[in-house]
Amino acid sequence: MTKSVNVRLLVAAVLTAVAAAMPAGLRAQAAATAAKPATAPAAPLPAAEEILKRYRTAIGGEAAIKKHTSRVIAGSFEIIAQKMKGNLTITAAAPDRLHLTISLPAVGDLERGYDGHIGWSLDQSIGPRLLEGKELDELKHSADFYDDLHDPKSYSSVTVVGQNVFEGAECYEVKLVRTTGFEYTEFFNLKTGLLAGMKMNATSQMGAIPVVQVVSEYKNFGGVLTPTVTRQRMMGLESEMTISSITFDPVDPKAFDLPPAIAALAKQQK
Repeated sequence: MTKSVNVRLLVAAVLTAVAAAMPAGLRAQAAATAAKPATAPAAPLPAAEEILKRYRTAIGGEAAIKKHTSRVIAGSFEIIAQKMKGNLTITAAAPDRLHLTISLPAVGDLERGYDGHIGWSLDQSIGPRLLEGKELDELKHSADFYDDLHDPKSYSSVTVVGQNVFEGAECYEVKLVRTTGFEYTEFFNLKTGLLAGMKMNATSQMGAIPVVQVVSEYKNFGGVLTPTVTRQRMMGLESEMTISSITFDPVDPKAFDLPPAIAALAKQQK
C-alpha cells in the first residue's frame, strides 16, 4: 500500500465492510504475526524524528514528496483465500481530498471518500453512511496528502517503542498518536530506513478491529519510492493490494463531489 495516501487505513476500512458482507463460514483463520523483541541494540535507540527523517530521505526527500498536489492510483485488490479479486482506484489531492473505489465480484463496489468536510462510505451491504467519531478521524488521517512528512503539528506524541523483529526483519517500532487521538504503530527497517508495515485498530460498526499490514516491492513513482504490494490481515481475512500505476496532476475536482446518496444524507443532517 502506498503510504503516501495512507492506503493502509482505507483498505482496512474497506476490508471491514467486505468481511461484514461475507458469510462467516468463508472467512479464513487469522495468521497475524506479532512483532518480536530483537536482540538488544548495540547503541541507544535513535530519536523518533531521526527515524522519520531517515524514512523521508529514503523515499526521495521532502521536495519530491511536496512536488505533486494530486494523484490517481490504479491497481488490484484481492482477498486471497477466497480468490476474490477486483480493481482498485484511489484519487487524492492536497491537502485532504480523497475518493477510493474497490470493485469485487459478489460484493460489488465499495467506496469511501472525504471532501475536506464530510467523510462517507458506500457499500451494498450497509448502504450509504456519513462517518463520524473515530471512524471519521481515521479517514481524515487517510486523506492527509502529505502524511509522509509526519508534520509534528499533526501529532500529540511520537515515541520510539524499541527495536523489534517485524515480519522477519529488524525494525524500529514507532508509536504515533494523532491530535485527534487516533493511534497506530509503524515499523521502519533498520537497514533501509523504509517503512516495513504497521499495526492499528480499525474502527468499524463492528467495533475496533486489530489490523496488521506489511508493505513491500518499492518502486519509484514521480520521484517518490512507493510500496506497490500491501498484505493485510484482519478479522480472519488476508488481502493483498497491488499498485500498477500512479499518475499525477491534475485531477478533476469533481472526482471528490459527494455521490447523490451521500449528498442527500448530508442535506438531512443540516
